[in-house]
Amino acid sequence: MSSVGLIGFGRFGKIMGNILSPDFTVKVFDCDINECSEDNIEVASLESVSAETTIFISVPIRQFKNVIMEISDLVQPGTTILDVCSVKVYPATVMTETLPENIGIITTHPLFGPD
Repeated sequence: MSSVGLIGFGRFGKIMGNILSPDFTVKVFDCDINECSEDNIEVASLESVSAETTIFISVPIRQFKNVIMEISDLVQPGTTILDVCSVKVYPATVMTETLPENIGIITTHPLFGPD
């Protein structure tokens, strides 16, 4: 794996991108950005990001279900999707009920504080 997908490039998404970019090309989709000048981070379409075999979801909880519903038909069998929400039951339920059974899910709760 040489690249990963990242949906959401807000405060935490940017930190994730910076953590991942030394080892991977990070394809980012965020409806609020059109370009990124950081090394190994490229802005891409939702379809392109959804084609990655590992996708991190870093969006506000109020947008989470809509994002999962939008990508559920775009992701490929065997894809792993990781969320970084601070709550776990809701994202796990949404992903389990919405994504195809052949998609792996990992719910995470990364430590996040002052940048």
